[in-house]
Amino acid sequence: MRISNRMLSRNYVRVLQDNTYRVANSQRQITTNQKYLNMSDNVADCARSLRADQQVQNLTRQMKGIEFALGGLDAADDSLQGISDVFIQAYGELTNAVNLLGSNSETIDKTKLAAMANVINSRKEEILQLSNTQYSGKYQFSGTSSAEPPFKYDAENGLTYNGAKVDEIYKNEVTGELCHKVQARDEDGNLQFEADGVTPVMVEKVIPRDEEIYLDVGRGIQLKANEVDPATAFQISFSGLGMLGYGTTRDDETGIEMSNNLYGLLDQVETTLNKLAGRTGLEEGETVEDLTKELYSLYGHVKDRHDSVINTLTDLGGRVTFLENITTRLTDQVGTLENLKLSLVGVDTTDGAAAKELADHMYAYNATLQLGASMFQTSLLDFLKV
Repeated sequence: MRISNRMLSRNYVRVLQDNTYRVANSQRQITTNQKYLNMSDNVADCARSLRADQQVQNLTRQMKGIEFALGGLDAADDSLQGISDVFIQAYGELTNAVNLLGSNSETIDKTKLAAMANVINSRKEEILQLSNTQYSGKYQFSGTSSAEPPFKYDAENGLTYNGAKVDEIYKNEVTGELCHKVQARDEDGNLQFEADGVTPVMVEKVIPRDEEIYLDVGRGIQLKANEVDPATAFQISFSGLGMLGYGTTRDDETGIEMSNNLYGLLDQVETTLNKLAGRTGLEEGETVEDLTKELYSLYGHVKDRHDSVINTLTDLGGRVTFLENITTRLTDQVGTLENLKLSLVGVDTTDGAAAKELADHMYAYNATLQLGASMFQTSLLDFLKV
């Protein structure tokens, strides 16, 4: 009998320990939401879970970058929409001026023209302010520059972008870069002149701080000739030149050079209106008829430039949609990976399965205790322990 009782006791203790472990393990899983205490409990599932977790972290970083880019795009869209609205108002005022002039420029209501010039001036200054708006501590339309406003105006240089005169900026047909001409300097920094000592030596310079900034949106960003391949990345920088215009356009009929920049163009309109209103004197050989034709030319160019702004707004809308679609796709991927992690090493406590499993283990544990109480008789030593 002793041998049978000893074997029975050992088996009972083993079963009791197993049930105790199951109860404790179920309680731990519910508390920590983790299926395994140590990676050695299930190396394969834990390793797959770690790889999934690394993918989630990478996707989350991408989503944060895209979220920042979306904020910048939305802010740029708001600013450009504001510029468009202001430009429409200026166009309406210019339309009134053109209608007022009519066919007989000798009976001009100069008071009304002066008032219209004031409105154009106000709209022009609004555009300059909107062109220099900031988002997250950076000027929106400054390219890579963030220390100072990209657009500035002064009487000597006119409108400048990062220090370059906007009307003198052009695109190099070979490199595709935006450039301007500056006077050359020697090694000591002295300005250089031609042999006559008067004509400055001019050299081509790329517009400073106007480089493009790209964001990796999960395509695997690549370089070509030390430059980012635009097909593998997303551009998050905005050049004010590309959005608001640069250089000039020559009108073949009147021969005038019209600014392609929104601010510069309205500045020319204001100047012409002030001359027609008699606020400023006419230049030598300039007539009211010439100014009227000039205003008509500017009127047509204003409409063309506004169409360009609308195209830019459309492009911005497309870029926002593109990033939103990527965000949706990445969110779905993160959700799939999180579900995979949960199935591998996690414990889902929302459906009650874990609580039911704990209740089953507790039932088995209590049943084991009751069984032990009925199987083993109380001895004298048990009474002595009380």
